[in-house]
Amino acid sequence: MWTILEASRLQRVFLPTSLEKIGDNCFNNSPITYVYMDGLELPEISDNAFDRCEYLRDIDLNEKCSKQQMLDVQALVDTLGLECWVWRNQNTEVKHAYFSVEELPDDPSKLYLTGYEEEAAKVRR
Repeated sequence: MWTILEASRLQRVFLPTSLEKIGDNCFNNSPITYVYMDGLELPEISDNAFDRCEYLRDIDLNEKCSKQQMLDVQALVDTLGLECWVWRNQNTEVKHAYFSVEELPDDPSKLYLTGYEEEAAKVRR
């Protein structure tokens, strides 16, 4: 079991199940863009662990974490004023629909769904 105390030069971080704590200012002002937390029990996360991580965009949790765990981590990053989304990874035990998408002719920065391969499509956040 271990604790991360400082990570100043990382961009993508994969945190193992054995992690117990993300300490004070751990990722403070780092260029980190992505975090994956593998454990079902989330580590203790210091209130300022991700302080000033202006490039952080996504935190992925283990697919079997609860929605409440996801919401708790999202509340933390929201409190810090970060433009970051917290997600649960796609459940590998569930069959997912595959979508076809195309760019909008008038606005190529936007996509629209043109079809999917399953009877009942599920989209999960």
